[in-house]
Amino acid sequence: MQAGGIKLSLGIYTAVFLIFLYAPMVVLAILSFQTGPEGGPQFPIIEWSTYWYKHLFGLTPPSRIAPLPINEALVRSLVLSVMTMIASTVLGVTSAQAFRRRFHGSGVVFYLIVLGMMVPGVLVGLGMALVANALGIDRHWWSTAFVLHVVYTYPFAFLVMLAILNRFDQSVEEASWSLGVSPARTFRKVTFPLIFPGVLSAMLFAFTLSYDEFSRTLFASGRDLTLPLAIYGTFSVEVHPNVFAFGVLTTIFSFALLGVYAILMVLSIRRAKRVAIQGGGVMPVPSAIVTGAGSGIGRAIAIRLSQDGYAILVNDLHLDRAQAVADEIAAAGGKAVAVAGDVSSETDTAKVYEVAVSAFGHPQLLVNCAGIVHQALFENLEVADFDRMFAIHVRGTFLMTKLALPSMLAAGDGVIVNVASQLGQIGGIELVHYAGAKAAIIGMTKSLAREVSNRGVRVNAVAPGPINTPLVRELSQEWRVRKAAELPLGRFGEPEEVAATVSFLASPAASLFVGQTLGPNSGDVML
Repeated sequence: MQAGGIKLSLGIYTAVFLIFLYAPMVVLAILSFQTGPEGGPQFPIIEWSTYWYKHLFGLTPPSRIAPLPINEALVRSLVLSVMTMIASTVLGVTSAQAFRRRFHGSGVVFYLIVLGMMVPGVLVGLGMALVANALGIDRHWWSTAFVLHVVYTYPFAFLVMLAILNRFDQSVEEASWSLGVSPARTFRKVTFPLIFPGVLSAMLFAFTLSYDEFSRTLFASGRDLTLPLAIYGTFSVEVHPNVFAFGVLTTIFSFALLGVYAILMVLSIRRAKRVAIQGGGVMPVPSAIVTGAGSGIGRAIAIRLSQDGYAILVNDLHLDRAQAVADEIAAAGGKAVAVAGDVSSETDTAKVYEVAVSAFGHPQLLVNCAGIVHQALFENLEVADFDRMFAIHVRGTFLMTKLALPSMLAAGDGVIVNVASQLGQIGGIELVHYAGAKAAIIGMTKSLAREVSNRGVRVNAVAPGPINTPLVRELSQEWRVRKAAELPLGRFGEPEEVAATVSFLASPAASLFVGQTLGPNSGDVML
């Protein structure tokens, strides 16, 4: 019974409130259909007519009642409202975004912002007029009045966006950042679509508050009146139903505006849900840089990682080779970008990394696979050949890792796989410089893994045995025949088999592999 009484009381209160809110508007709407020009703003209705609506548009014969002076005032109010809406919404979104993190003096800044909606409008308008007069500044609706409108509406936009962002799930942003996407792009592609319903609300607040504002504009607009001031000016002479007719039209406009707002709100909410369900589906897929990917093992690794879902930066010394692999990946439905570059060059590696970030964001995976092969007995080995071997294998691995590692550490997640060789473990005749460079890569892998594994970045290596690649085919026929006969498996491996090993090391299944060197080598080396 008590609950029923409370519901009844609330129902009566709601009904009285609605009558109080809408009854005056209904009365004015009825009076707007009074006959004219002799009919006045009072009951009873002499005759139902649309005369006053025609009068608004100058479609009636001349009479003693002048048309409402609203044409230019209406344009001023609409332009001023749009200007205010844009300025206040931008300020509201950016300042609310800033308040997501505590900063020194944030409490003071907060109250300074909301002060604009608390100070009486008449006092603010009068103060602006006095300041403008003292400084010799002309008052206009597009200058002094605009400033006051922004000061008034900005706090509303700020509070709306603050409420939206306080409930915002930051995990979707963190997921984007972990993929190496810049904060600016994350806001544009992830955050903004999710908060756009709130942005629409802030825009509606700012527009309607500015459109109806009177007290502040009264002293600050100068000689050119806005719509509320123009309407108020007609009351000082004589009130006719044409004012009511105009009120009905503006009410219809307001409801139309709310309808557009509702449609945009529904569409934006649906879009926000799609983004949320997709986990920020507008974000790029995980990306990988594969050096030396124009042929052989590097090509196989790039194709396999693309099949695993990575966007691939295909690097090779020769652009035509890299582009051919990128085109092959794209033809299979993957994402790839080709870029030529010498990994021993600091300038070239910087360019390679810049292209990768521009195309896909910071990489989550780096595969250092660029390499060369050269045979010579030690006593015949030239210094230039030795230096070139270490420049490509060791310096190249160092330079690319130096570029990719910081973003991985910042995200607390990343994988680096270095392609070494079993000859770095056991050595090889006529390959002192090659085996030495590969041994250096294995040592770098172990050392770096000890430094960064506890910060979320796994570093491992693969040390392939004899693999059927163009580089190996450059070795002597005699050596290749002899070596195949020595292998326990009886054959050379294929590049795709090495790529499968790299794919494993890049996957979550290899989460315990740190500083390891896996050997897809047909059983040639058993450690």
